[in-house]
Amino acid sequence: MILRSANGVWEAAKQIRTSNSRESAILEGGATEEAAKILILMDAVRCPAKLVPAKMSRFVDRFYDHLARLIYAEATSWKPTNLAELRGYVDRARRGHYLEGSVGEYIMPNSTIYRRESGLYVDVEAY
Repeated sequence: MILRSANGVWEAAKQIRTSNSRESAILEGGATEEAAKILILMDAVRCPAKLVPAKMSRFVDRFYDHLARLIYAEATSWKPTNLAELRGYVDRARRGHYLEGSVGEYIMPNSTIYRRESGLYVDVEAY
């Protein structure tokens, strides 16, 4: 069902890609997040049976969390050499904010969420 939903949204994005690039990008993002739910469910199924009761709420939280789904989707293109490296990638990707500038004078939001939100919503930024 999830795959069918993701494919449907992806097909809709392809149909309007030429005339409405913003709207198409929003739909592509939605399809990507929907497909990432499959990866989350696969992790839940692979979880050892003795850990399932304790860990299941975390999988459910990830299933409904935009950032978690986007990290799962991004992780498909990462090339970690071991689990520790993958954990490091994920830890960096899930930070809420990061410092930028020569001495860290600017506090910037999580770039993954920022890209998602800036495409969806009209916003006013103050400098």
